[in-house]
Amino acid sequence: LELSVDTDVDFAVFTSRLTQNVNILTNGHGTYTFGDHQTSILCGDTLEVELAPEACYGVAAIVVNGIPLPEWNDSLLIINDVTQDLNIHITFEELQFDVDVVSNEWGHVLAPTIGLYCGDTASFSFIPADCARLDSVWVDGECVNSQLDTLAGNIASYVFEDLRSSHVLRAFFSKINYDVVVRADEDVIVNVPEISQVPCGEDFEFSILTDDCHFISHFIVDGAETFELSHRGDTVLFQLPHVNADHLIEIVSSSFYYPLGIQFVTQDEVIFERWDTIACGTDTTLSAIWTDDCYVVDSVMINNDVQPLQ
Repeated sequence: LELSVDTDVDFAVFTSRLTQNVNILTNGHGTYTFGDHQTSILCGDTLEVELAPEACYGVAAIVVNGIPLPEWNDSLLIINDVTQDLNIHITFEELQFDVDVVSNEWGHVLAPTIGLYCGDTASFSFIPADCARLDSVWVDGECVNSQLDTLAGNIASYVFEDLRSSHVLRAFFSKINYDVVVRADEDVIVNVPEISQVPCGEDFEFSILTDDCHFISHFIVDGAETFELSHRGDTVLFQLPHVNADHLIEIVSSSFYYPLGIQFVTQDEVIFERWDTIACGTDTTLSAIWTDDCYVVDSVMINNDVQPLQ
């Protein structure tokens, strides 16, 4: 503006503030609030847009004038010192969650093979290995054993209803041990304690030794008799293959018995004879009472050996 001034002049300059247009688009699955249906903002002002994703949706991307924002808040978009028109595109997407599964060598967890989305129902099955069992299941550090469902046999499951966040699921399995109880008579020596803890699937064996006057007549395994005769003084090896339950083994011994024959002989004639049995190791006293005054006991022979009289 150029003026040729030859008198007093009152000079005034009037300004007006620029307005920047704001155009907001979405892909659906959410709404936004920008003032009272505003479509513009004064230059230099701060733009605040409230974001409201639908249930189970979140803000996936925000692009301003063709440039993606590196970060944003799911509920509020703030752009400071607006000095140009704005074209904003907001993309909402369905929320997806992860369930991290941790287990050990004695079992595995059967998990869904597809991605999990907000609101989904997800079932996880716990399958012990052979000779193992499920001890406990934990979700985000909390034991959930009371919430497990039994599917079949020793398989259990846990269900996330209406999934709303990511979780960590831990399953603890353990090897099964069984009690094998061995009971024996006093004259029998075994090389294992009365109660043994035997890992499932393994063989359990032990040796049995009797003295010279006894033998193993039979075993009783869980109430059923199994005959196993042995010679005196022999060591017997007993094996219980592939243990998969608790067991009670009872060892029954018997004494050896010898025949005992008693004869009274006079003038090479047997005038009395009797046969009996006597248990091995038993102290035995034989008494001969002779009632005929015309005879005396001349000698006593045991197995053809003359024995001293007492």
